Amino acid sequence: MISKQVHTIATVHRASNTDDEQHLRSIMAAFAGLDRPVIFPAHPRTRKYLEQYGITPEPISNVRLIEPLAYLDMLRLLAQAAAVLTDSGGVQKEAYILQIPCITLRENTEWVETVEDGWNVLAGADTDRIIAAVGQMTGKNQNQQNEHSGSHSAHYGDGTAADAIRRIISAFDEK
Repeated sequence: MISKQVHTIATVHRASNTDDEQHLRSIMAAFAGLDRPVIFPAHPRTRKYLEQYGITPEPISNVRLIEPLAYLDMLRLLAQAAAVLTDSGGVQKEAYILQIPCITLRENTEWVETVEDGWNVLAGADTDRIIAAVGQMTGKNQNQQNEHSGSHSAHYGDGTAADAIRRIISAFDEK
C-alpha cells in the first residue's frame, strides 16, 4: 500500500482539450469541483486558450496555476502527488512507474496496460466523470490519503537495467 500527499497534479496540452472551448471549460470545472488542491503547471498553449476563452483559474481556491516545470521538477512533484490528471501520454506512463493513480483526460490511451492494472482511468473531458474518477482513485475527500492497491506489473522494466548493463560490461571487460 502506498500513502501519498493529498494534492493532485494536472497537465492539459493536447489540441483536443485546449482548442475545444467546451472541453477546456469542462476540465477546469472538474478541477474546481475537486475537494483537494490541484497544482496545474500550465503549458503555454493551454494558457493561451484559457485567456482566449476568458477562463481564469486564479479565483478557483483549490487550483494553483504555475509555470511549466523542468522534467525532473515535474517528476518530483508527481512523485509527491495523490494522483495526476493529464492528457499526456508520457505523464500517464511516468505516473504508472511511480505508482501514482492517473486520471486521463482523454477517451483513449496508448498505455492500455495502465488501465488494465487499475492505475489509470479514462475520464475524457467530462466534468462529472473526472470528479468521479478522482474520487475512485484517491479516496472520496482530501482527508483520506491514497491507499491504492492496483496490481503493478513491471511492464516498463523493474528498475534494475543499470545493474544488468554494468554486469554485462564488467563481464566483457574481464575477457
